[in-house]
Amino acid sequence: MNSVIISDTSCLIVLDKIDQLSLLKALYGQIVITPVVAAEYGKDLPDWFKRLSGLAFTSTLGIIARAKQLRIIPAARPVFEQLRATDFRFSVSFMEAILEELGE
Repeated sequence: MNSVIISDTSCLIVLDKIDQLSLLKALYGQIVITPVVAAEYGKDLPDWFKRLSGLAFTSTLGIIARAKQLRIIPAARPVFEQLRATDFRFSVSFMEAILEELGE
């Protein structure tokens, strides 16, 4: 069995709601979660959940913002607009907050 990293709470919440959280252990053995996921879940988790620490996490928009900050791309807005033209979903207000921080 391989372990799996869970990067958001949606799967934990929905499996817990239907009393099937144990499917994760049956399928993957050890489940690795971030401290943020553990906090968002808000419940005690079984001991077969391992908390991951010491890593930095970012989002797709964060990657693009960082590329702009490092001058790898000249502007983030056009790349964000390319993303919006796909089926990738993200909050427009989050995008605007990033653009404001980048001075765009």
